[in-house]
Amino acid sequence: MAIGNPKNWGKKIGYSALKSILHKAFFGWRINKLVAKIHIENERSINLFKHLSFKNNGVKNSHVIFSITFDEYLNSLK
Repeated sequence: MAIGNPKNWGKKIGYSALKSILHKAFFGWRINKLVAKIHIENERSINLFKHLSFKNNGVKNSHVIFSITFDEYLNSLK
């Protein structure tokens, strides 16, 4: 996901989009686990995924690997 125009940064567009994606993936498509690769220098995205309860699974090839399971997602909604 990319918010290309810097004028739109900080407006919670990514947050809203990712929340919608999580809901659709887990409740609509019945996916059990989502994995994301985020470039190590992309602090805004890293913070977003942490805020939405993704687990940091380490760094590989200059990317931070995050994941969240259906159960972890449900617990984050409480």
